[in-house]
Amino acid sequence: MEIRRIQGGELPAAMDLCWRVFLEFEAPEYPPEGVEAFRAYLSDIEQVNHLTLFGAWEGQELLGVLAAEGSHIALFFVDPAFHRQGISGGGRPRADHGSQLPLCSGGLPPAGLFSHGRGTAVPGRHPIHAHGVGANMKEP
Repeated sequence: MEIRRIQGGELPAAMDLCWRVFLEFEAPEYPPEGVEAFRAYLSDIEQVNHLTLFGAWEGQELLGVLAAEGSHIALFFVDPAFHRQGISGGGRPRADHGSQLPLCSGGLPPAGLFSHGRGTAVPGRHPIHAHGVGANMKEP
C-alpha cells in the first residue's frame, strides 16, 4: 500500500469514494437536507482545493481518503471492501502507545489532528486509542 497526496486529476475519484462510503454508512442517519449539504461540500471544487488530501493506494486502486483543513480532519473514508484491513489504523506501534495511522504517515502528523466525526467508526478506531465523546466515550 502506498500513501501519497492526491493530485488534481485524482480528485473526482477521491470525492466519489467519500460520497459512496458516506451514502452507505452515514446518509441513513441524516435528514435529506444534510445528505444534500454533504454532496454540495464534496462538489465545491474551491472548498476541496483548500484541503490537504492523502490517499491510500494499492496499485491504481484508491482504497481510502484522508483530507485535512489545518489540524481538522475534514474527510476520512475507506472503501468498505477494505475496512478492518489496517488502512486507517495500521497496527504498527508508536512510542506513545497508539498505532501509526498509514493515511497520516504521508506528511500529516497524527498528533494534533482532530475530527468531529460521528461514532460509527469507534469500534474500528479502538485499536488506535481514539476515544469518543458522550455516549461513545471509551475508557483508555
